[in-house]
Amino acid sequence: MKIQELRKQSFLELKNKAKELYRQQFQFRIKAGDGEEVRTHLHREMRRDLARIKTLERELHMKANKGGQA
Repeated sequence: MKIQELRKQSFLELKNKAKELYRQQFQFRIKAGDGEEVRTHLHREMRRDLARIKTLERELHMKANKGGQA
């Protein structure tokens, strides 16, 4: 997922996307623990997508506070 795509989404959409990624990440760990074959590159993509979303959430929070201390 590209950052430009995420910037077009609202704060609530970002929150929902993050929630879904956390759920997928949990399911991924369960599958890996059970010994199922997992595609490790997807885990890395999920982590990076979550980091992008958190960064955008922080930027939106800072804009809402007009660059003040959070």
